[in-house]
Amino acid sequence: MDEQGEKLQAQISQIVERIAEMRSDHRAILHRLQAVEENAKRLSELQLTLQRQGDSIGQVCERLDSQNASLSSVSGRVTEMEKEPGERWKKIGFELIKYIVLAAAGAAIGFLMK
Repeated sequence: MDEQGEKLQAQISQIVERIAEMRSDHRAILHRLQAVEENAKRLSELQLTLQRQGDSIGQVCERLDSQNASLSSVSGRVTEMEKEPGERWKKIGFELIKYIVLAAAGAAIGFLMK
């Protein structure tokens, strides 16, 4: 019976060693699983942040498009306003030339009638 007791004792110690190894492996697996869960959480937060930034960029683009349209409208109005003084000076110049020609014609006619 001593021999059988020793064999049983050896088997029990082997089982205890395997249980200890399994517990160690189990702890390592749990540690890795926690690291994976933390990484997944970080990735999820990063994805949300990127999505918010994408939405913000979309809003900025819409505002820029709106401002671009406004600037185009203002540019058109400024161009028209810039043309007005030029048109006025052309009209004034034409009128001056017309009056000078009429005055010269009147002076010529007055000189000839004398």
